[in-house]
Amino acid sequence: DEMDAFVTRKKFSSEAAQIVRRCASVQNVTPFNLYLTAFSLGYAHITGLQNFKLATPVSNRTNPAFAETIGMMANTMLLPIRLPAKQSLNEALSTNCSIWAEHLQFDEVAFEHFIEDLAQAGHADAGRFDAMFVLENTDYDQLQLAQCRTKFETPSHVDGKAPITAFVLETADGPELIVEAQSRFFTQEDVDRLCESFEKAIYGLADIDTPIEQFTLPLIDELSAQSTVVAPKTIAEMFQLQAALTPSTIAVVDGYHWLSYRALIQHSWKLIDELKVQLGDRKSDDVIGVYIQPSREHIVALIALAQM
Repeated sequence: DEMDAFVTRKKFSSEAAQIVRRCASVQNVTPFNLYLTAFSLGYAHITGLQNFKLATPVSNRTNPAFAETIGMMANTMLLPIRLPAKQSLNEALSTNCSIWAEHLQFDEVAFEHFIEDLAQAGHADAGRFDAMFVLENTDYDQLQLAQCRTKFETPSHVDGKAPITAFVLETADGPELIVEAQSRFFTQEDVDRLCESFEKAIYGLADIDTPIEQFTLPLIDELSAQSTVVAPKTIAEMFQLQAALTPSTIAVVDGYHWLSYRALIQHSWKLIDELKVQLGDRKSDDVIGVYIQPSREHIVALIALAQM
């Protein structure tokens, strides 16, 4: 099932909640802005992206007067994320909050109407988003009945709403990060790295001038490892090497869908197996033609043939 996603939960201490509240007060933003920034840094860490879009329920979330409102906001918006290198956490927060403020002026526009208008204008791709983020602000303590105990539960596997969806649940013991990741895009190791980066960013709020490289640089370090590896001689070897170094980094974007380097290579291997069955014995100099519309599948086919 393409929608199948596994769930990972990571709890943080009450100290993390105190850091978030203190920073929100000083920066005159809500915890939503800070948690969203921390998740964005974690997502950048595992994908290598510096510019992307997140879908999130946002109505009135950035207005401090409504920060404690209980309940799931009905509307959803797409918020662009900009994380250029050589920025401090303070600069990244300030830059993105300013961008989000411009978009949030239109938070009453229904998301489905926004998508319809984009499609009619011929810009359907502009409605694509890379991940989802939700600040779950339901106060479960207020929902308790006499002699009953309530808690937020999630199954181990769900139908993923996006390639990766993050929920932050604030509790009396501290915040909890809940991540739904579609297994065709991400592994458990990827999600663990995202959670680690998220945690570093939350505690990094205590020193708002910390460079964001502290949270995204490990992926760049992996890229530099190429200098210690024998240089690839073919295009196929180049893609295989990149998949080994940065498996979660996005390799192909096709409208609303994308493939990581890992997924690209894995799909190419499956196609190779299918082609070997269909083609049977062949000579090394045989020509294999590819007739397919430009798409993810087209790239997969080319990479597969390059490896045969």
